[in-house]
Amino acid sequence: MTSKGVLVAVVFLGSSPAILAGVTFTQITTIDGKRTAVTKVSADGGNAKMEMVESPDNPFMPPGSYMLVANEEMLLVNPAARSYARFDASVLEGLGEMAGQMEI
Repeated sequence: MTSKGVLVAVVFLGSSPAILAGVTFTQITTIDGKRTAVTKVSADGGNAKMEMVESPDNPFMPPGSYMLVANEEMLLVNPAARSYARFDASVLEGLGEMAGQMEI
């Protein structure tokens, strides 16, 4: 085995299951240089999870809440409030298409 092959094997075997399962990243949102939100996102194919880590002024998704997308269904879960909301993803896609067609 070449040294490149050994390196690839070490990286592959040493990487976390999250890396092998799909894409994960942390998104930091800023407005005028001030951090307004931190979100952790994991996606694999058509499934995704978006977890709100920091969001001081967001009543829709407070810290600790998360959104799950699977099988064209979207759930917003708030563990602190012990609540969830179900969204029809096809309706939201239609809203996005309509917004893209608007002229401002």
